[in-house]
Amino acid sequence: MKKKNLITLTLLLIPATGFAGTVMGNGGSTFAEQLVQEGTSVEQYARQAQQLQQQIQMVEDQAENLETVPQSLWNTALQPIQNIANLEQQMQGYSYDLQNTISEFKNQYPGWNQSGYDYNGHLSNLDNSTLQSIQQALETAGLNPDGYATAQDAITSAEETGETSTGRMAELQAANAIAGTEASQANQLLATQQQYDASAEKYRATQMQTTINAQQATEKFMTPPQGGFVAGGSHGPIEVP
Repeated sequence: MKKKNLITLTLLLIPATGFAGTVMGNGGSTFAEQLVQEGTSVEQYARQAQQLQQQIQMVEDQAENLETVPQSLWNTALQPIQNIANLEQQMQGYSYDLQNTISEFKNQYPGWNQSGYDYNGHLSNLDNSTLQSIQQALETAGLNPDGYATAQDAITSAEETGETSTGRMAELQAANAIAGTEASQANQLLATQQQYDASAEKYRATQMQTTINAQQATEKFMTPPQGGFVAGGSHGPIEVP
């Protein structure tokens, strides 16, 4: 069997469904609270991607002038590389949940999104372009992403077999590039999330105000005037208590 590499796991991620605490799992929060929680989650993804890129860059810088990448130095890079794969999976799941949320909101409020902006199409394109960028980073580093059925298989194989110094450096370079891609992905996810949040919240507020106005009009119509109704007749006005 051909020897594989740790970074291949980033291409072996499948969309997750129903991440508790993200878009779909709001834990009973109000709509406004949910919007804040969602935006905070995506901001955390962006910060985490930047931090992982910095960690890998530090290892890459230390290894740059070495003839070989020692095992001790390589060990410091393993966890950040695995975290990159985990982060990509989380963002894929978040994008999936967000698309479901937008679809449900559209079904609940058919009059929403009169501009016709294709939120889900944009998110799907973002997922695809991110995957292409990851694949390009692997190909540029000369790494082969094929051969394993699950991400865990790739991790286990990499940990058991190890890599040559050249292979390790290639993985560091690819991981660095992928972390940058993930930071960009998270920022674009956040922008789309914020655009949807603002639009949905504005529409809900408008609908709520319309409902309140209708209720007030109904109450005003049904409430008799002070002093009761007055009926006219041949003998003059008669007060109806």
